[in-house]
Amino acid sequence: MNQKPNHENEKKSGLFSWKLLAGLALMAVFLWLAFRKIPLGSFIDTLREVSLLPLAAAAAIVVLSIVLRGWRWKIMLASSQPELKKRYAVMATGVGYAVNLAIPRGGEVARAIFLKRIASTSLVAGLSSVLAERLIDVVSLCVLFVATLSLYQHQLEGVFPGVGRGMFFAGLLAMGGFAVMWVISRNPDRTSGWIGKILYRFWPSQAERISGWEESFSLGLGGGFVRKNAPAMIALTAGIWLLYIAANWTIIFAFPSTRIASLTVLDICAVTVVVAISFSLPSPGGTGTTHFFVSQMLTGIYGIDPAHALAYATLLHLVGTVPALLLGGASAMFMESVKTSEAS
Repeated sequence: MNQKPNHENEKKSGLFSWKLLAGLALMAVFLWLAFRKIPLGSFIDTLREVSLLPLAAAAAIVVLSIVLRGWRWKIMLASSQPELKKRYAVMATGVGYAVNLAIPRGGEVARAIFLKRIASTSLVAGLSSVLAERLIDVVSLCVLFVATLSLYQHQLEGVFPGVGRGMFFAGLLAMGGFAVMWVISRNPDRTSGWIGKILYRFWPSQAERISGWEESFSLGLGGGFVRKNAPAMIALTAGIWLLYIAANWTIIFAFPSTRIASLTVLDICAVTVVVAISFSLPSPGGTGTTHFFVSQMLTGIYGIDPAHALAYATLLHLVGTVPALLLGGASAMFMESVKTSEAS
């Protein structure tokens, strides 16, 4: 009787293994591309000369951006979980970031599961709200990219051929997803009925088992389109991107005696766009992709020494990931302590 579930678990485990291996392979390829022509001695010497205080300040800014992300996620879940505490959403967001460092996209599922365990939220609403959040991120990235492209179009296309076309199609897909979410938010009850009918029509064997999920799915997916929450959603989304730019800009002061220190805020806006694209690729935690694309941009557009450019990209990646790893680890430990106290 248990053969079918075991078989399904084996299939999921196999798919997970292949995704993990593919992510590691992608990471290895981009790390090789980033480091293959860089004199390691010069790279290490550059790292030895950096100032630590700007890195600490940038790390603090990254932590603040995670707090804003958790706050925004709480607002998106307000329709399905109005009593959700902000700190739980922030902790779950940290866990998601930490898991993404090892498993590409795994953090999106992990944080919804973590939030369910620590705050008894709906897993379906959590997952659908994460999907909605990612669409918001893509649309806002496209807006920032268009603003950047107006200043750096020829330079970006010269270093990364086809990047404009790729972002154009990504923006179209994201806007289509936005339109779907808007329809859902306008009438979640009707949407729930549509989902139920589709399930019974095309997946009748599972329709009964997942009956009742439709409302949670609709509430989670449409949570970002509740009119009264719009000002907070817009302000938090803008704040998140401003903090990303601020963190990346602060890091340049760790290189006071190099050309990196002469980069302007507008230059860092362009760097932030490239960083976001690098993290969107299925490499664990943006490792390798960030090193390669950011260093190529700094060298190709601004003429920065390759060793200095790679050192900046490396520290930018560390500053963006280590705080998330620490916050995620602390959150996981907190959950274990809560479970232990409840058991006793």
